[in-house]
Amino acid sequence: MDQILRFLMNPSPPFVLLFMGTIVGLLLLIVLQARRRVPEEAGKTPIYSTIGGGRIGWLNYRGPFISLRLYEDFLVIRALQTIVLPYAEIESVEVKKWLGMTPDRIQIAHRSLHAPETIIVGVSNPARVKEMIDQRLLG
Repeated sequence: MDQILRFLMNPSPPFVLLFMGTIVGLLLLIVLQARRRVPEEAGKTPIYSTIGGGRIGWLNYRGPFISLRLYEDFLVIRALQTIVLPYAEIESVEVKKWLGMTPDRIQIAHRSLHAPETIIVGVSNPARVKEMIDQRLLG
């Protein structure tokens, strides 16, 4: 036990490099995962696309780890998992405010059994994104 504590208090340079490389690799993997396309997107061009932070289920993502892409019939949210939501499964979209002052994200309420209950995505213009989704909800 004493040796383990000594090692943790004074790690060797190769261990530090290995640890840092692992962390950077994981972050890069998450960013690349968010940018990959799913089969439903083949041959289609999104009408809106952004990458930011947010909350999917119980996981909070800071930085460019969530991708939101809107299409005519569905939207795609990618982070560590992929969520494809047809607009027919979306109940509502609400603009959320940072500290109750600045609108900076949207919360999507849905009835899909294949997606976490909590979906909050940071976007640069939440009112516009809400309007775009609402137009498709109305049909």
